[in-house]
Amino acid sequence: MAFVSTKGTLLKAGTTTLVTVGQVSEVSLNIEGPITFDATTLNATDNFKEYKRSGHVEPGSCSFSMFWDSSDASHTQFTDALTASTLSDIDFQITFPDASTIDFTSVAVSWEVTAANEDGIKASCEAKLSGAVTFG
Repeated sequence: MAFVSTKGTLLKAGTTTLVTVGQVSEVSLNIEGPITFDATTLNATDNFKEYKRSGHVEPGSCSFSMFWDSSDASHTQFTDALTASTLSDIDFQITFPDASTIDFTSVAVSWEVTAANEDGIKASCEAKLSGAVTFG
């Protein structure tokens, strides 16, 4: 089994053109999986609930952290998306050092900034995914 180092991993994002997001220190993608519903009936003969798949998948979210640079357009695209009067989806791509990729679209991004002693100013973002995730 191959071990792929994280060094060289890139996060790209944009509304029209993907640009590499600078100074990213961490990225995490969570695909929640199939949406289920409670299918337990009143005439069940045991004590266990039953669940069925709805036929849809909850795409999940992507969280990432970066050393914040307010003059970097790859960073300000996220704060711009939060404050824009016309909301746009943001496309993302994670590219790993072995050239494999994960592509997805986000309909919303939350943003948090942290300033702490003995550390640089960091921004943490979470992107709510919409639609299919593509693995390449």
